[in-house]
Amino acid sequence: MNLEAEVICDYFVSSEMKQVWNIELEMLEKVDKICKENGITYSLAGGSLLGAIRHKGYIPWDDDVDIIMPRKDYENFLQLAQEQFEFPFFVQYYKTENYYPRGHAQIRNSNTTAIIQGDEYNNFNKGIFIDIFPLDNIPDNENERKKFLKKLLKLKKKLGLFYGIESTSKIKYYVKKVIRKIKYTFIDYNKEIEKFEKALKTYNNIETRQCGALGFRPDEFKYETQWFKNTIEVPFEDIKVKIISNYDEALKRQYNDYMKIPENKNGSVHGEIIFDTKESYKNYNKGEKI
Repeated sequence: MNLEAEVICDYFVSSEMKQVWNIELEMLEKVDKICKENGITYSLAGGSLLGAIRHKGYIPWDDDVDIIMPRKDYENFLQLAQEQFEFPFFVQYYKTENYYPRGHAQIRNSNTTAIIQGDEYNNFNKGIFIDIFPLDNIPDNENERKKFLKKLLKLKKKLGLFYGIESTSKIKYYVKKVIRKIKYTFIDYNKEIEKFEKALKTYNNIETRQCGALGFRPDEFKYETQWFKNTIEVPFEDIKVKIISNYDEALKRQYNDYMKIPENKNGSVHGEIIFDTKESYKNYNKGEKI
């Protein structure tokens, strides 16, 4: 892709951000290849889906790629991805990274840096990433749905499966770390994650009207399960990727008049991120090079 800085939709996109995009595109292209070769259903989601339709690529003020997959496809993909992504790429989720504080997977480039505020002192891979979210079924009964989503939120809070969960204060972080270490002397963290994963799949053996990225935000990002019966291929920067054919309905539900350029051009849900496309996260300490 063109790596020169430019103004897009009255928003300045730096050459550095385009280099971040380019690294993410390399990972996205590999994900697309694995999925196409193995019959795995996936779609861009959120801002990436919006970007594909409105900008034929990244939203100028966005900084990542979001991908969604039905749970069975997601689990199949993770197995294949661990075999086909080679260093410096790393398939990151709770089975490949101890105490990984996310309810979904990420593909990372280990030779780069993407430190989300709140993750400064966490000892896991913090390379530039793309997000991959599994979709799980949501019960149709309203009361049952409320109880189910409440239960998932409670489990997420217990396990700390959130972005930026750690304090930016080093002292507070280490106090939390000591407490957590004592806690997991008596409780197996991985077993707790397995319980959470099992809870997420509670309704996957029956047909339901809706599904969602429940491991990420149980109360948001709901999709109609039928949307994933058909996908189409669209341009995204200089590659082609898959999206759900019902993208118009999905985008209207999330953004209303989604083709309108907003006056307030906010970044992604990650908040502030320290990016470096040339240095590994291993050479950083709370955003400063060691």
